[in-house]
Amino acid sequence: LRLPEQQRRFVTVALGTAYPMAATMVAVATTKNDVASVQEQNFWLTYWASYTVLFVAMDYLENFVGHIPGFYSLCCVATLYLFLPMFRGADVIFRRVLVPLSGQYENLLLH
Repeated sequence: LRLPEQQRRFVTVALGTAYPMAATMVAVATTKNDVASVQEQNFWLTYWASYTVLFVAMDYLENFVGHIPGFYSLCCVATLYLFLPMFRGADVIFRRVLVPLSGQYENLLLH
């Protein structure tokens, strides 16, 4: 991204919140109780947990490496990885990183 640093940060955060927020609102507002609706709600819940970790890491790292070209582009790619259906990266990060870090293996096995 060839923008000033504050604008690059804004684009990165907007990418991670605008569409996912709208999709989450649609998923939560759905009155159906079928398996697909529940899976969609679970996906967006895991997305927000995973995105929070990415955002906190980005917020911390940008003080040290934010000036390096490509940092915000890498953050955008990571954000897209989390919510694009072809990758479903939020599920991967949630199950392989967040669950082990929190010690919730038993709860993961139950679902």
